[in-house]
This record gives sequence, structure tokens and C-alpha cells, in this order.
Amino acid sequence: MGINFPDTPTTNQLYPQPAVAGQPVYRWDGEKWTTLSSSISDGVVRYDVAQSLNSTQIVQARTNLYAAPFDALAYNGMQVNGSCEVSQQYGTTSFAVPNNAAAYVQDGWMVASFTTGALRCQATPAYAIGSLPGYTSCVAFGATTAQASLGAGDFVYLKALIEGYRISRLAWGTTSAQPISIGFWVNASIAGTMSVSIFNAAANRNYVANIVINNLGTWEYKTLTIPGDTTGTWNTGNGIGLDIRFCFGTGTTYQGAANTWSGSTLLGTSSTTNFMAATNNSAYITGLIILPGIELPSASRAPFIMRPADQELLTCKRYYNTYSSIVVAGYNTTSAAIYANLMFHAMRAAPTIAFNSISYVNASGLATDSVTVNSAILHAIVTTGPGNATATLNAILDSRL
Repeated sequence: MGINFPDTPTTNQLYPQPAVAGQPVYRWDGEKWTTLSSSISDGVVRYDVAQSLNSTQIVQARTNLYAAPFDALAYNGMQVNGSCEVSQQYGTTSFAVPNNAAAYVQDGWMVASFTTGALRCQATPAYAIGSLPGYTSCVAFGATTAQASLGAGDFVYLKALIEGYRISRLAWGTTSAQPISIGFWVNASIAGTMSVSIFNAAANRNYVANIVINNLGTWEYKTLTIPGDTTGTWNTGNGIGLDIRFCFGTGTTYQGAANTWSGSTLLGTSSTTNFMAATNNSAYITGLIILPGIELPSASRAPFIMRPADQELLTCKRYYNTYSSIVVAGYNTTSAAIYANLMFHAMRAAPTIAFNSISYVNASGLATDSVTVNSAILHAIVTTGPGNATATLNAILDSRL
């Protein structure tokens, strides 16, 4: 049987395109058709058709092409605490998720539940896992009181907020907008379809995609690539740049078309499963990767792109920090003030400071005089003077998005 080549080929034109399994691919060199190698065993890395390379071949091909391995790109990830190892506020203590509100479950991660029915959720930060090599922690939440059918305006989701500075390289809102690729591990007590949605700070630009969870009780690695948004306003300063939501159930009000940018506030689609339909249903996420461009590591290499826990903690302290055994001390007259200057890791914005475990000696009325992104002046009032006075305290600094 002859091959029906094109009558008027152009130089370097390939045939057939797309490639057909089991059939050679030919290139027109200007004079004749020549066969291209299509077999992996021939040792040729192709750029015109897909190949199924094994792990050894992938490593060697990348080495030959001087391509950086993904683990070398770990600091390029826009996510914060993607490995879920940092939990400064709650440690590993579970807590009830407030209905009709969003709350931080751990550094970089929030959980939101809004229902008019019975649904009540519990979240567990830094939940220990042992069945997923390369990861030690995840974010967990589940239904303590189920809601079999969600109302039109109901929803439940986890979300990660990304600061504007971290996404500025994407050039979203311009004609130069670049795509992003998102990878994560998910484990749920039932199989079904969850959704991933993207919002800007004003929640007037939105993209939603369906993610199928194939097997219950099994860690599955999920990836998606989202085209850059060429319109809308995307914060590139110290406010919310990117709002990524992992939806495990939503009513019809927040359902719409998948895989397209819109001005809506969609959390899911008509395919989104209600994962909280039965008591004790649960979902877990870890290993979040958010990279500019269209590439993501394979499941086996995904742990290598997580930043080390000590470095991730430094990033997290830009948004939330704690200090213990702070001492405000001095000598002054009755009702006069004593002062201390608290210096700390530079934060996203001047933080809100909350005191706890305050202990006074001849003092009272602990307060802040001024707060900047990296310092605060504290004062207390002398009870009886002239004399020495002290206030010892712990402090929580909160500058989260």
C-alpha cells in the first residue's frame, strides 16, 4: 500500500501530523521525504510528537539538554506552606470550622463553610500522614454533622491566598499574561469530582476546573494548567494577588462552566460532588505547587519541589509570628510609663498585635504605642512610684491576607 504524501510539501513539513501510532513520521527536506526515528529505543528525544520515556531516560534527556531538574526550581513556587508542615497557630489541634465564615486552619491555608443546613466541619492542621512518601503533613477537614443536599448558596472549600508580590511575574491583566500550573495531592473518603477555582482580590475574575478523585481513601496526584488572564485587575503589591479554592461541594449559585475565564464568582460546576454528604466524610490536601508556565514535576518528583521546613517557616513568618517571654521593664514615677522596643522579622504589613500570658510587677495597662512592619513600641504603666516595674508577656503578630 502506498503512502499518500502531500502534493506540495514545504521544507521541514512532517507527515503524518499528528503522528499515528505504529506508523513512521516523515520529513520533507526540500527534495525528498526522509524517515524520522519514532522509536524510543533509537535513542532520539523528539520535540514534535509525544514519547513515553522511563524515569532513567527522562533524567538523561534533561541532562543532555541542560534542563534544570524540578527540584532545583523549588524556590520558584508561588505557594506558601504547600507541604503543610508549618502550623504556628494551632499546631496539630483540631477545631470546629465556624459556619458562614472563613478561618485559617494553618499557615497559608484557610477553610470556609457556608450552609443554611446542618453541615458542620472540623479542621485539623498539620495532620500526620505516613502513606505518602516525601510528605509528613497535610490539611484535613471533615463533616461532623452532614448535609445530604446542599442549598443553592451553600459551599465548603479549602483555599490558599497568594500575595501580589509573588504573582507579579505572571503579568496577569495584560496581553503578556503567562499561564500557571498547579499540582497537589488529594485524598478523600469518597470518590467524586472536586473543583479548583482561581479568583483575583476583587473576586470579579474567575476560572474553575474540575478534578476527578478516582478512588476513595487513596492519595492521588492532580495537575492542571490555567491560561493567563489578559484582562481584569490583579494585585502585584502586598495585598491578595491570587485566591485559589479547592471546593468539595457547592450549590447551584456558585456553579458554572469549567475551563474559561469569566467575571463570575464560581466555585464549581454541575459536576462538583458534595463530599460532605455523610457524617465523617473527610478530605485531605498536601504538596501544593503553583508554578509559572506549563510544566510540573511528575508524581514521583513532586516532593522534591517542596521548600525545606525551616525556609518555609521564614516565609510564613511574613504573615504570622509569635514571641514569648517579652519583658517591658523600667523605673519611673506613679502612673508614668515604662517602654520596650520589640523588633521582629519583617512582615507583609504592620501587624495586629495580641498579648497573652501577661504578668505584672508594679505595673498595669500594657499597650502598643506604634507598630511598623518590623518593630513595635510597647509600654506599661507604673502602679506605685518612683520605683521599678515590669510586664512579662507573650505576643501574637498577625499580618495575614
